[in-house]
Amino acid sequence: MNRLLSQIAAHPAHAPAIQDDNACLNYAELHAEVAQLSSLLQDCKAQAIGIALDNGAPWVVADLAALSLNIPCIPLPSFFSQQQLRHVLQDAGVNVVICTHNLPFAAYSETHTVAGCVLFIHHIKTSSENTLPANCAKITYTSGTTSEPKGVCLSADSMLAVADSLYLASEATPNDRHVCVLPLSLLLANVSAVYAPLSVGGCCYLPSLHRVGWKGASQLDPVKLVTCLREWQANSTVFVPQLLHATLAVLQQIGGGLPDMRFIAVGGAPLAQGLYHAATQAGLPVFEGYGLSECASVVSMNTSSANRAGSVGKVLPHAEVRIAEDGEILVRGTQMQGYLHQTEVADLDGFYPTGDLGRFDEDGFLYLAGRKKTCFITAYGRNVAPEWVEQELCAHPAIAQAVVYGEALPYNFALVQARQADVPSHVLAAAVAQVNQWLPDYAQVRHWLPSDGFFPDGLPLTTGGMPQRQAINPVLQRYLAKQSFS
Repeated sequence: MNRLLSQIAAHPAHAPAIQDDNACLNYAELHAEVAQLSSLLQDCKAQAIGIALDNGAPWVVADLAALSLNIPCIPLPSFFSQQQLRHVLQDAGVNVVICTHNLPFAAYSETHTVAGCVLFIHHIKTSSENTLPANCAKITYTSGTTSEPKGVCLSADSMLAVADSLYLASEATPNDRHVCVLPLSLLLANVSAVYAPLSVGGCCYLPSLHRVGWKGASQLDPVKLVTCLREWQANSTVFVPQLLHATLAVLQQIGGGLPDMRFIAVGGAPLAQGLYHAATQAGLPVFEGYGLSECASVVSMNTSSANRAGSVGKVLPHAEVRIAEDGEILVRGTQMQGYLHQTEVADLDGFYPTGDLGRFDEDGFLYLAGRKKTCFITAYGRNVAPEWVEQELCAHPAIAQAVVYGEALPYNFALVQARQADVPSHVLAAAVAQVNQWLPDYAQVRHWLPSDGFFPDGLPLTTGGMPQRQAINPVLQRYLAKQSFS
């Protein structure tokens, strides 16, 4: 039996295991729910299970049921477009999808009640052969660096090793209230808010995303977020930078703080130092960390006993990190089993090349210094390859060239060059709006300007017609640093 499932069975039966908006399951009830769903999934010959559920007890039961059967679980993010979801189902060979709504393309469906919630068990016809690495427990898809995200194959041992490190780093106890405010479809939330508490006999506190204040992937009601953390008396949580920014803004407006909070881990995207200092001055216990899905989530983190502003902390016990000659961060310890259908993992003496640049100081704190390639990470933790969005923009008849930028920002910004001179701004605005309809919300361009205000002679391009980012991005960074878009 998987180590986590053995631990769940050994914890005191009447201790609380999961609390959501509708139910509180103790460990005995959780074990029974997992066993019942496992039996059903086994009968329907599930080979890969997709989970498309809101945060709550049913999500955890479905995930643990897959784990108990040694069947790969594929979280299906709500922020993926329909095209991306179809790609994921076919790519991973998913033949069972668990959700609360009907799927018109399902071959047939049945219902099952989990923690008082009626779930659809949809059976999907798939043509993909499920050729996965041995012991692949989860396939977590990147948040869309291209229109067809890649699946990262992870073992249970790797994820649980990270969970153990997180619990130690946060100095958590089984009585802590770790409230999850990120979608469980994100690996970071799954590992930190489910595996970590359950492995030591704690309780997973899982309010629905609506109660937290989420609207899609990149829109948030910050008052709801703060209200939720206060009502649930959160002792710890995990934020992406934009959640920290939103929380701080609300607290500055309405006064008060988060009196029960003792540990806010911030990751998923670079944290601006101005935001960090403002948050700590407001009394928020912020600890920045660093990780990536390809290394089973968190690699390093600041802690209460070792916290240095500007760094992403020291390397956690499960991992080993070194810096390559060109400054790239290399990680060994819990790296992925490979991308789906590309199971050979490129490594250097067992170290995974992350694509991130960094350095260590004399005391072993790790500092980030940007990314080797052009992919940026928004303040909501979404990975976006600008070439993908630019290609969509330039496919519109009104747009000749575009440059998209969004590193550590809550929105994507673009410079847009019209195909013809003297094109009215409302025409370009309509073009951008039309392209946005075809993009998932985290990739949409929220703010844009005509490029001729920055580059009167046209956007600098390479001989191959690609934007010269080394010339364009510094101009954008200087401009955006003076703005206060939201």
